[in-house]
Amino acid sequence: MEQMRREDITSMEDVVSHLDGVAGAPKPGDVVKSKIIEISNNEIVLDLGGKFEGFISLEHLVKPISDYKLGEEIIARVSRVLEDEGRVLLTEKGYLLSKTLADIERSFNEGDRTVEGKIEGEIKGGYSVSIGGIVKGFLPYSQSMFRRNERVVGKQFKFYILDFQRRRRNYNLVLSRKRLKELEVEKFMKKIEVGQEIEGTVESVRSIGVFVNLGPVTGFIPPSEISWDDSLRPRDVCRKNQRIKVKVINKDEAEGKVTLSLKRMTPDPWESVDEKYKVGDVVSGTVKKIFPFGFTVKLEPGVEGLVHISEIFWGSRRKNIRDVVRVNQRVNVEILKIDKKNRKISLSFKRAKGDPWENIEQRYPIGTKVKGRITKVLPIGVIVDIEDGVSGFVHVSELSWNFVDNVENLVEMDQEVECVVLSMDKEKRKLGLSLKRAREDPWKKVAEELRVGDKVSGEVVRMIDTGAFVMIDGYGIEAFLPVSQVSMDRVGKIEDILQIGQKIEAKIIRMVYNPENDTRNMVISMKQIQLEKEREEYEKYMKEHAGSTLTLEEFLKEKYG
Repeated sequence: MEQMRREDITSMEDVVSHLDGVAGAPKPGDVVKSKIIEISNNEIVLDLGGKFEGFISLEHLVKPISDYKLGEEIIARVSRVLEDEGRVLLTEKGYLLSKTLADIERSFNEGDRTVEGKIEGEIKGGYSVSIGGIVKGFLPYSQSMFRRNERVVGKQFKFYILDFQRRRRNYNLVLSRKRLKELEVEKFMKKIEVGQEIEGTVESVRSIGVFVNLGPVTGFIPPSEISWDDSLRPRDVCRKNQRIKVKVINKDEAEGKVTLSLKRMTPDPWESVDEKYKVGDVVSGTVKKIFPFGFTVKLEPGVEGLVHISEIFWGSRRKNIRDVVRVNQRVNVEILKIDKKNRKISLSFKRAKGDPWENIEQRYPIGTKVKGRITKVLPIGVIVDIEDGVSGFVHVSELSWNFVDNVENLVEMDQEVECVVLSMDKEKRKLGLSLKRAREDPWKKVAEELRVGDKVSGEVVRMIDTGAFVMIDGYGIEAFLPVSQVSMDRVGKIEDILQIGQKIEAKIIRMVYNPENDTRNMVISMKQIQLEKEREEYEKYMKEHAGSTLTLEEFLKEKYG
């Protein structure tokens, strides 16, 4: 048997390390350590040496009696000695209660005020906590940090001793998990520094940023600190439960908040931007966003430049940017300006492609046939886009081999046409074009096949005060029919005799074809057709009235008055 006086006991270690065999009978208050030699239904028996045996009844045991084993060593305190009977009554619970309370008191007054215990159940206002299976503590709801309906009964936790009062026969112990957490946060916040690299686990990824578990606190990565590439969203980079290294960029010790950065774990690409890129360089990038005023190009993660609309098209006409580029398209651009301080790069799309007027003479020699699209219709002609930055003007006289009195009646916007290059002014960036010369001159066939006096047919296509224009069948040219040549009768308004779309027959009374002077015209007469018919009637009349001296003029005067 080993025993100590109560006033000498300070801890379990004292008991284990200092108990020596002590001769004589134990005394009340002594602490003894001995082995179990017998177990019954209501008590256990210890070997105290000599003639004494120790007895611990059920109510003085810490565990259920079924949990004890023969030969197991137990530390207990002597509560009564029956020398005549050789019996020593012991209490394991009393010893452990005193020791545990002493440990708690020492921790409260001198230590870190932490203790471990098990949640036994809920009571009014909080939870009952068992310390060492013997001391009861109280954990208020406000200090528990447990979630509503969280299953905690029977679980072991660490607690902070908020208050401890020990009296002669009782004690009061108030515990807190909240304060323990606060202390951990305070310690952590003092330990970390802005600029420090730390590791954590991603708790959640949201549109507003990423929450990272750092242990005592949860740090936050704003979207702007996810990546140097600001087109990437939090969920593009992080996933739940991922282990990541981050850099501390701000801390608020009072609030226990830590702001983190993932992108600053890698160098800022703008730090070396002027080393990688030079003004005048042609580089490749990806179109990221398209705006009414231009589009942005990603050169590398975190480095984007702007192509202003003035640097997209060579021509003065503003087209739809989306007709030229699309998002995620790879494009070549020329660097115009680098503003490292303000993190801006100005780019040119059109210059990377090259000025289309550089070798315009080689690509579009005079006389070349080109295809284009009509982009503007004017009273005096049309503008035709041949390619980006290259457009030409077709004068109204070059629209058709026929006379054009209204351009809009002949062509329309966005019409695809074929033209011939007539003239070029590289310095002023002007091209003269012709629509009509892209087709064979119909007047050449007219000059070869028709002569003055020939009869032709056609359709009235338009009228003016002085006459009508007639599209000649089979030749695709317009001839002019003067109002004086419409009828043998006097004509006041040509609309009284003719109408648009009317088919007529007439004779050619005048025709000029001089391509060197660009002169082409034909004048026709319906009146001459009538005169021929009248002449035939006159000749018939004269045959029927032999010996008559009536002249043709007199015949016509008599007929038409």
